[in-house]
Parts: sequence; C-alpha cells; structure tokens
Amino acid sequence: MTYENINFQSYCWVLGTTSFRVAQMNLRIEEQLMHLRNFSHQVTERGEEWKWIGNNDLQSSFYYYLREHDALTGDAPRPDKDARQKTSGLPTLGFTDNNRVITAAGHELLNHVEDGSFGDDNYFLIPADSFIYFKQLLKTSLRIREGVHVRPYFVLAYFLNEFGSLSFDELTYLIPLVVDQQSLNIVKTKLGDIRNGNATFDDVIVENLMAKENYKRAYALWMAHAVDEELLTTVGMNRKSREYDSLYFPFYQSLKRVFVDNHQSPGEVTELHKRIKKLKTSSYWKQAIFGDSHPSKINKDGAASLAPDNPFAAISDENQLKKVFFKYLHLYKARANLSDYFDLNRRYFKLTDTVLFRERTVTFDSIPAAFFSLVGDELLADMFTQSGKLDDSMALADISPMFDISEDRLLTALSSKFGVELASLAQAKDAVRDERYERLHDLLDNRFTQEVFLELLDCFIARDDERLKELVTEDATPSTIFEYVLALIWYEFSGRQGDVLHFMKLSFEADLMPRTHAQGGGADIIFDFEKTDTYPEHDMLIEATLADGTNARRMEMEPVSRHLGTHVLETRNHSDYCVFVAPEIDVNVANDFRFRKQSGYWGRNGEYAPLKIIPVDIYQVKQLVEKNSTYPILYELFETAHNSDEHRPLKWREEIASLITA
Repeated sequence: MTYENINFQSYCWVLGTTSFRVAQMNLRIEEQLMHLRNFSHQVTERGEEWKWIGNNDLQSSFYYYLREHDALTGDAPRPDKDARQKTSGLPTLGFTDNNRVITAAGHELLNHVEDGSFGDDNYFLIPADSFIYFKQLLKTSLRIREGVHVRPYFVLAYFLNEFGSLSFDELTYLIPLVVDQQSLNIVKTKLGDIRNGNATFDDVIVENLMAKENYKRAYALWMAHAVDEELLTTVGMNRKSREYDSLYFPFYQSLKRVFVDNHQSPGEVTELHKRIKKLKTSSYWKQAIFGDSHPSKINKDGAASLAPDNPFAAISDENQLKKVFFKYLHLYKARANLSDYFDLNRRYFKLTDTVLFRERTVTFDSIPAAFFSLVGDELLADMFTQSGKLDDSMALADISPMFDISEDRLLTALSSKFGVELASLAQAKDAVRDERYERLHDLLDNRFTQEVFLELLDCFIARDDERLKELVTEDATPSTIFEYVLALIWYEFSGRQGDVLHFMKLSFEADLMPRTHAQGGGADIIFDFEKTDTYPEHDMLIEATLADGTNARRMEMEPVSRHLGTHVLETRNHSDYCVFVAPEIDVNVANDFRFRKQSGYWGRNGEYAPLKIIPVDIYQVKQLVEKNSTYPILYELFETAHNSDEHRPLKWREEIASLITA
C-alpha cells in the first residue's frame, strides 16, 4: 500500500554543518578566509567572473590551490565537494556569503588576523577575534522550517540567565530542542523537573517530538494500518530517503516474534540481536533491550539475556508494540542526532570566549553573566526572529537596542557579582584578571600537576600529538601547546610570580586553554622579573621549537638572535636573556648561540645589544621539573653557563647538561 509522504521537519538546531567539524576551528576559519581572498583575487585579476555556487570547476581549482599552499594533504576523489566542505563554516558565521564573497564581517576578522591584534580592548575584555565571533553568533539565526527561525546564542543565554549553569547533558539533549515558543515552554518547565528527579531527558525529547504536527500525523497513520515496510519507512520520516529506514522493518518483525508471539528461543533472540546491530541507532536499542548482556550470553541464553526492564517486556499485543516502537524509533533517532550535534555546538560557542565548559558544566564567564543579567527577558523578543545583519560589521548596540548597556549599569552588576565596589572598567578588568588567575592556579593544582607536566614533555619528545590534545586542548597546534606548557612550567619555577597570561603572548579560550592564530611573529614568551637579592631586574625570553636537529638549526638560529637583540635594544637592559628549548640541541645551534656572546646584535643605527642565549633540550627541562627547580637557582645556573670560558660548542653543551644534572 502507498501512503502519503510525511516530510521530515527539524525539531532542533545545530550550529554549522557536520562536514565542517574541525579542531582549531578559529585557525581554520582564519586560514580559509585568507586563502579564499587570495584565490579570488587571482581569479578576478585574470578577468574571470567569480561565481562559486554551482561552479564545480572553480571549486576544484580552489581545492588544488589549497593543496599547493600546504593547506591540505591527500587527493580527494571529489575536489569540488571537498572545497565546499572546507569553506562551509564561513557563511555559517557570516564571514562570506553563500557565493564565498568575503563580507564586511569577514574583512573585520581578517584585519585583526593580519595585524596580529588580538587584544581585549572591548566591552567584554575578551580577545578581539572572540568579540567578533560573539557578535556574529548574536546575529546568527537558523531556519528550522518555513517561517520558523531561532537564534541559538539567545537560547543559551536565556537558559544560563534562568538557571545559572547547564550540565553537558542539558546542553546536549534539551537546549537545542528550543526552536519556538512551544518548545521553550516545555524545556523550561521540564528542566526543573529533571533536576528534581521528576522527569527524564527522554520524557522531554518525546514530548517535544509529539508536539510537532508531522509526528502527530505519522503516529496516527502508524496506529491506523497494518505494519509493512512501506508504512514503517513512511512514518520513519528519514530526512535523506525512506530507504535508510528499511532495516527497521525486519527489526520490527523480530520484536513482534519475540515479545508478542512469545518466540523466545535462543535462535529467535539471537536473530533479534543481529537485526539490532544493523541499525544506525543500534547502541540505544541494544542497551534498552539487552542491557549489558554480552553477545555470547545472548546467543547461549536467549530470553534470559533480555533486560528485565526493557520497554517491550510488559506488552501483550501488537497494538501496544506499535505504540512503544514508534516512541523509541524517534526517541533514539533524536538522541543520536542531539548527541552528534553537541560537539559542533560547543565548538561554535567556545569561539566567543564568553562561555566556560568545565567539569561537564556550562556557565557564562563573569562579564557575560553580568551583561546578560541586565538584558534579561528581552532576549525573548528576538529569540525566534530572523536576523538580516549577519554579513555586516557593526557595534554591539547596533545588533539590537537590548545590548545597549551603559558602563555604569554593567559596573553595578559586576560589583554585585564580585562583592566589591567597581568604579571603572579598569577596576573591572583587574577583578576579572584576579578571577582568571584563581582559575589558572586551580588548573595548576589539579590538572597540570608535576606528573602531567612530565608526561606532556614526553609527548613533545615522542610527538604524540593525540595525547597532547587529550591532556591540553585540540584547539591549538602542538607548537602552541609547547609554548603554553613551557610558560606554565617556568611560572611554577618562579613561584607563580608575575602576569604569565600576558608573558605568553598567546590567545586563550575562556577556560584558559591556548588558541592558535594564522599569523604569528615576535618572541614566543617574555617573562618580566623584578630585582631581588639574587638577580637584577630583567626579562627572560623563552624561544621554543619542536623541530629537531638541523631543522631547528635552519628554522630558529636567526629569529632567536633577532628577537632577543631587538628586545634588548628596546629595553636597554643588558641583563635580558633568552632560553632556547628544542627536542635536541644541534651542535651548530649551540655554536651559533655561543658565538653570539662575542658578536652580539647590531641595530640599524649602530646600537649594540649583548646576547645571552642558553640552549636546553626537552630532556633537560624534564630534569628541572623533576628536581622542583626554582627560578633563582636557574638564573644562577644559566649565568654560570653564559660566563663560562668554554667556547667549543660540544663542550659547552655538555657543560650546560652537567650544571642541570648537578
């Protein structure tokens, strides 16, 4: 029998597309913007029209351009499709239009990237690029279906305002369900019930689905007819094609035989298990029906392997089976989608540096929390409206009048939060800085312990990049993580003295994990030490590379000397020096740095800067960590190495090693 088609309609939102689910998302966006701009200039300079949409040849050409510029590896079977996927994140955030023409918002981001200007001179005291991402997400509206739009950041902000925090599970399974006023009412009411133990996530998902007209129609059709494959694939409402749901029909037949017809021999139960394994949502069905039973137990014990509380245990006829099956068919599809979307939503929200993801809990950072507490329920006015400003570069207040919050009002809210009178944004910045250092010290006490530092150093030696991502973040390159870890280690050596978050010259996410940008330059890390009885006032530069041997020699010798020389000429402090860290110290690297003691560095106008560069390898840094070294001892050690009369590079390198192990 043929049934009238029932279309799938979105019941939730997701930021971006699963084809652009990448680590280091901000870096990839920056790189793609720069490559797209340069490539489009080449095209137009040849007198060709720029037309991206539907132009497979142009898209393929861009793919090969990326490969020529080392922006990708491999040989994609569909280069045009690959190019579309790699740039799909740009129109999502309004940095290009769908024709991949860079917008005003895109140029605003590019300007900051190319200038390397990521300072926090904005209302929220977050990096400049994060502030742009924040404004773009405020303007981002998603089309759910005809006439229905939702602004995901508004939804998140509203619930963080109302509840203070959200668990990862709440952000995964509840918040994306809010697509209109009806779903908002359901989720807001049920979230409290869930926290009180009076409802489950599954209850809320099912209630939301069954409130939609297409699910009501599908359920009525399902209950009115005898089950065949055509009926099941019709009510399955698969977004791609009915054929994707065809495997549910033999699965349903097995369910009927086992639970309605009561054929529960090992063979029948094993067949049910086999048919479950073929489903895309198999893990959910297996857990519901068999619990933790191992396949060998299922094959051997048959009905005894069924979970006693499985949802089909109490049914007595096919009508009951159909009710339960329909519920779980769509519940598990929804759970699978929502679970898949969480990572993508988190990546986009993290770009703004306004939201903290810590210990499986989501909260606003301090200033965003104060800001949105003042916006309050005004968010509801635009939560389900379409934004027409995504491509534009504009001030926060121009996005919506609700965001025109005066400095005085914000300071009043922040004063209440911090429990201290704040009379200026400068004072607010100090309060935020203190809070961030409390957060950093908590990281050092509980996450980056001595054992973890030693494991991280081993990972740098072995180039175990996957483990680095697990221990630190996947949103920074190994080189950036190396700089970050070395800075934290030296911060511990110093007794946690100074503004290390400034010393690092890095961008940070709200959780204080490092972030990599497309443009770089200058010294890696610059510590500022005040005068003590042990050493004079001075700066210490740390230059770090993960290149080894001759690669380190070729890549680092000239920049290290130039960075230190330029710095000494600027500070006019001849006590400033540099520690160079690499996996291994090539003899020619040691020779070059030793020679710099005599040759120094000369400025354009004849100014002279003496150079003190101490090369150490990662193994030696490990030794210093194991010995719980302190900075006064290290300063004396490096001073001894620098003042040594040994000029032969091999011997000098050995001398440094002996001083470290002593």
